[in-house]
Amino acid sequence: MSEHMNKKILLIADDDEMSRKVIQKNFSDTFDVIESRDGKETLEIIHNRPVDIVILDIVMPQYNGFEVLKIVKCDEKYSDIRILVATSLYEKTEKTALELGADDIVFKPYDPVVIKKRINNLLTMQEQKRELENALLDAENANKAKTNFLSRISHDMRTPLNGILGITTLLKDTITDPKSLQDLEQLEMSGHYLLNLVNDTLDVNKIEMGKLELHPGAYDGRSIVNNVVNLIKPVIEKKKIKFHVHADNLPYTTLYMDMGRLQQVIMNILGNAVKFTPEGGVIHAYVTNISHDDK
Repeated sequence: MSEHMNKKILLIADDDEMSRKVIQKNFSDTFDVIESRDGKETLEIIHNRPVDIVILDIVMPQYNGFEVLKIVKCDEKYSDIRILVATSLYEKTEKTALELGADDIVFKPYDPVVIKKRINNLLTMQEQKRELENALLDAENANKAKTNFLSRISHDMRTPLNGILGITTLLKDTITDPKSLQDLEQLEMSGHYLLNLVNDTLDVNKIEMGKLELHPGAYDGRSIVNNVVNLIKPVIEKKKIKFHVHADNLPYTTLYMDMGRLQQVIMNILGNAVKFTPEGGVIHAYVTNISHDDK
């Protein structure tokens, strides 16, 4: 009983009794084969019970195969039904059948070997399509979950970071000790950099929507490099690395750029340099002018 229920349903729609018997004889072991003798009966069966495969003869009473094909393929609820149009008038019907949505063409008299091969191909492609659709749905759900997580976590992190930066600003107005003031400025710089990184998690959403925006302005390039060096200075000192920045030969260092993006690039480069340099090593960072426009 369960084996019968697991069989896919094959509908042979053909007004020729011998043709129906050929399909019954050769396919009843692997499919639940049902028959219809005309177009009207074919549509009634499709409407009233699930059908997986239809072998559809073109020349039938009531409705012909083209009319049945058009009705079935125009209805979204029958989109999973695979239809093989059967004809002995191949050259005159192939184009019309395919234009109306036929999944394949088979010839009469029926060749069971050929039909089995084509049905297997259709079912395989259908299963692959279903797997791809499920994979796409899973990916979309995962992407939505990631986007929601990033949006929430970035919002939750910005609030305390803004509080830290606010307190740092207040402390700078009350502290006069040069060393303490320098430490506060370092803390403030690190806080701003971290805040920019948090804001960039929101930019991930903008990138996916094609709405990423740059915010260029005029900045001192040498100052940006020095700021990044100051951020990683504790690690440099801990590993006793000698760090040299060479930017003295530049005619000028004012750049028109998105400061936050450039700062991230430099941080990644210098951070990796520090990470992969052994203790007591030496790092030389060169800032050079590749080209400029005097206009």
